Amino acid sequence: MEDQNRKDLKKYLEALISPFLGSPDSFECNFSVDAMGTLYVIKIAKNDFGRVIGRGGETIKAIKYLLRAAGLSNGIRASIRVPENN
Repeated sequence: MEDQNRKDLKKYLEALISPFLGSPDSFECNFSVDAMGTLYVIKIAKNDFGRVIGRGGETIKAIKYLLRAAGLSNGIRASIRVPENN
């Protein structure tokens, strides 16, 4: 059941990020689970990086907040990482 919740959170995260993407084909989202919780790693095209991060990081902060809230409601501690060199 928890694994299904993680997959549902992945779909939710994809739905949150997809409107910001100019090239949605290059978008990739994977997750891994460890003692600290679930880490979602997002890979996006370089030209979409600024749109997803937002001015001063405000967009990605809001996405992280929404993902954490959705995760906690399902008993999952979730976090996001967006590597710069995709």
